Amino acid sequence: MVRLQVRSFHKWLGVGTGLVLGVWIVSGVVAVLPRPTPDFMTYPDERPDPAAAVLSPADVVALLSQENRQATSVALRNIGGTLHYEVRDAAGGTAVLDAATGAPFRLSEAEARAYLVARLRSDARISSARRIEAHSFVYPYGDLPAYAFGIAGSLGATVYVTETGRLVPLDLAGKVWLGITGLHVLGLLTPVLGNEGRRLFMAGVGTLTGILVLTGFWLSLPARWRKRGGPARPESAGRS
Repeated sequence: MVRLQVRSFHKWLGVGTGLVLGVWIVSGVVAVLPRPTPDFMTYPDERPDPAAAVLSPADVVALLSQENRQATSVALRNIGGTLHYEVRDAAGGTAVLDAATGAPFRLSEAEARAYLVARLRSDARISSARRIEAHSFVYPYGDLPAYAFGIAGSLGATVYVTETGRLVPLDLAGKVWLGITGLHVLGLLTPVLGNEGRRLFMAGVGTLTGILVLTGFWLSLPARWRKRGGPARPESAGRS
């Protein structure tokens, strides 16, 4: 009776965890493929020249420490021909500072639009614009706030421009790619569950997978082991 109950539990637990693991494997295969590149964008060479930066990374870290923020990473970026430092802090925040003056950098909607237009193909046009304040299924990652600009004449095309000067151009194929790869790290759950909820979900799946392995191991044991808790002894054993 117990064995039948465990077998049924093991079977249905395997169906659930197998589905999750199957999605994880397939999305992982897609994730190693390059993201589709929209044809309505141009991609100028904007590699930064460290020698042209007035402030050093240590100077930028010191500036943030004055605001009681602990820097965890510093990267030099070329944003529209001007050098800036992008600094991530221990709280998960992002600060972009001018590499010459240390002044904070943020794009307004008009500046974000001009920044994008300079990188669009000559025949591409912006059809819509809206401000994004929170992550969603269509924008599960990236800095906030950001601006979503629709591109005319390209099905499902959107370019997300963050206030920190990051561009995420996506056509329909790119959105499908992003959605599938988001399943691999369960990033699509973040807008619903939050980061902590996503981590708890992943921990729960890991725990259930461990239970699946243990119940499968128990079912594979010989019947006499399951009944007596160990190998059966011969009846004559222990007789004098």
